[in-house]
Amino acid sequence: MSEPRDLLDTGETDLPALVCLHALFLDAGSFDGLVAAGRGRFRFLRPTFPGQGHRTGGTTATVTMDDCVADTLALLADAGVARYALLGQSMGGDVAVRIAAAHPDDVTALVLVGSSARDEPAEQRAAFTGVVDHMANAGFDDMIQQTVLSIMLGATTRADPAQQDLVADFKARFAALPAELSHAARGVVERPDATGLLADITAPTLVVNGTDDVARPPAWSADVAARITGARQVQLEGVGHSATQEAPDVVMPLVLDFVAEHA
Repeated sequence: MSEPRDLLDTGETDLPALVCLHALFLDAGSFDGLVAAGRGRFRFLRPTFPGQGHRTGGTTATVTMDDCVADTLALLADAGVARYALLGQSMGGDVAVRIAAAHPDDVTALVLVGSSARDEPAEQRAAFTGVVDHMANAGFDDMIQQTVLSIMLGATTRADPAQQDLVADFKARFAALPAELSHAARGVVERPDATGLLADITAPTLVVNGTDDVARPPAWSADVAARITGARQVQLEGVGHSATQEAPDVVMPLVLDFVAEHA
């Protein structure tokens, strides 16, 4: 069996590159459906962030957004990819915003799904810090699993009989996560505000959010769209934090067509 790779790369050097940056608690495999839908249109590059997925082992300190930026850029450089579109979901968007602002000539398009550029408000930060502390001490016990599930999937999705396979899949993912992932989670909770960087983004930008998103509320997405010149916002009714997985029939063609338009 081959070792897990830090960067999944479909490898088509003749196609436009689309870099997909995953959410906390998920990994590069969360974009498998998007890759299947866009096969033949893009070269997909999917990093797994430090401290997450197969890279949790040996992590002993907080993994910051800047750590993830540096790691992503190094992986892309090793792959010989200099121009690319960026798709960031949740914390992947925090990383994508920093890359797009610092390297405007390299980014052909930016898509942010269930994300923002701001730090956590004091009350929410305190609550999430308590969750991370519990995670570090007790791992992903039943309480943490339920808490993370309520963050990652919207209430409408969790209650929908047609979405129970997705809910079960997320539950199974979270039950398998190790306590060491708390170092990455702490980096997300403690992330610095990056709204000041949004004015430096020049790539065509699409902002997608769900009305049921409690982790990154709709107002945060609206603020991002307002601060990036020419950004387009699409809001999805009854969708939560993980829009790519909760509403794939809407989100995946929306993303692929937007990126193709600006490739």
